[in-house]
Amino acid sequence: MQPQVARALAELRECTRQLQNVEEYETKQWINFRVRGEPIFTQISPGIGTFRVFLRLDREAMRDPQGWIKRMRWDLPFYFDVSTSEQVEYAVSLVRQAHAFVSAGGRVSRAGEVLSVGAGGRRKAKRLRKQPRRPARARAHTEAQGMLLILGELLGLSSYAARSDRKRRFEGRSFSDGFLTEIPGTGLSESVKKRMANVDVIWFDGEELVCLFEVEASTRFVQNLNKLNKLLSDLQRPLRQRVSVYIVGHEKDRAAAEEEMGGPSFAGLGTLCRRYDFVSLTALRKEYEKLKPKLQRMHNAIKRAEQTIEEQQERIALLRSNCALLRDRGCGKEREP
Repeated sequence: MQPQVARALAELRECTRQLQNVEEYETKQWINFRVRGEPIFTQISPGIGTFRVFLRLDREAMRDPQGWIKRMRWDLPFYFDVSTSEQVEYAVSLVRQAHAFVSAGGRVSRAGEVLSVGAGGRRKAKRLRKQPRRPARARAHTEAQGMLLILGELLGLSSYAARSDRKRRFEGRSFSDGFLTEIPGTGLSESVKKRMANVDVIWFDGEELVCLFEVEASTRFVQNLNKLNKLLSDLQRPLRQRVSVYIVGHEKDRAAAEEEMGGPSFAGLGTLCRRYDFVSLTALRKEYEKLKPKLQRMHNAIKRAEQTIEEQQERIALLRSNCALLRDRGCGKEREP
């Protein structure tokens, strides 16, 4: 075994031992870690230059920003290779999630069963259906929606995701977690709100409509343009003239998108709204990676400032109350004979 691999293995084992109720069993080929007899994960004996870790966890709920597990083609249990000490910290974060999953009463077995403990303490087993890998266009669609939702939030706006997409997740966050779930705006009719509920992403400033985004990871631009055309036609003129409309798609599809957007059926959309444009997924990713850290710092600074202002207002209110109390007491003393 190479020295760096041995060090990495020793670090991972030491970190795992510190988790609650963990038991370790070692054989010639395997190192098993369990909680109350249920496996958290298994480490295969290291070969040349690396060692392998098999995890048992809930793939849908896990946080894996570096995509170690998502890149694996294997079904349950998931595995990854570790060869350096630098990779151990991230590996430990995945192991902690497996530990929490098993400690909560569930585990994923090699056969693809999720085991849970019922109210009577008896174990129940449900066979998992093999989950097909999501198509690349579906992943791109979710990524674009997630970036737009977070950017809107960091810009101080309220972000809304299409009603049918609420269960989707991006960077470990659900599209219903902290984002709008209802269409605001008292000046909008129920029919308009019903149409807006199916738009991929919408930005609001308070109750004012700011931007509409339709993400198209394939080339079915006509369907999305038709949806936006009907929606803008139903909006009152003062409202729609303040709205920007964007079609988000792959750079390779720009020509096809702009041809449809500028064609006889949809060229008039540009006159109905404030701005009407195409944004590529590549450009959106670059802007997201560039702006997110800056906007996050600004967002945090604003939150701290708002908290400070609120604390100062509470202190001022308390001082006024004390002054009024002292003034009343002083007046009472003057009236005494």
